[in-house]
Amino acid sequence: MSPFIIRPVRLLLGLALSASIHPSLLVAQEANAPVLPEGRAVGVSVGRFYVGGESLTSLAVQVTELTHGRLGFDLALASSPSLLRVGVGALAADVGLAFNVSRPGVSLLPKFGASAVVGAGMGEADGVLGFHLGLGVLFQAGRDFGVRLDAVEHRYFEGLSLSVFSISLGLVNLPDRAR
Repeated sequence: MSPFIIRPVRLLLGLALSASIHPSLLVAQEANAPVLPEGRAVGVSVGRFYVGGESLTSLAVQVTELTHGRLGFDLALASSPSLLRVGVGALAADVGLAFNVSRPGVSLLPKFGASAVVGAGMGEADGVLGFHLGLGVLFQAGRDFGVRLDAVEHRYFEGLSLSVFSISLGLVNLPDRAR
């Protein structure tokens, strides 16, 4: 794995470890602050897809069902504006499960599931299927919103195997505590 991929992964894992050990380093919380509320967290993010030595900017919508100490539905749909500029439309989808490890003000979300990429342009269309494995970290930044970091390894079955790494940063609307 090249250094431009290893550094962001180390940063994300370091932040996750810091948050799980001492979340007040990242989010101002009261001494006995509650964990993030349960329910559906919906957000948007900007990220990068890394394939071999190339990278693409991505825009994504993410939905994760948060249930403390349990698996919940996790969905991400992403596209690349760079591809649209050259006349190619592509959509990457990750559908799977995320396990919610909750701490005051932060949730660690190890995740896995199925992945697909479909694209069309220049008179052709194609798609590939695969799987993903990654880690998301959701920090509470306000009463009903948060910041989300994700690092995900994707494996697609095209020929032998195609590896795609993605990293993203986004804003999330957190579930209402009153539910």
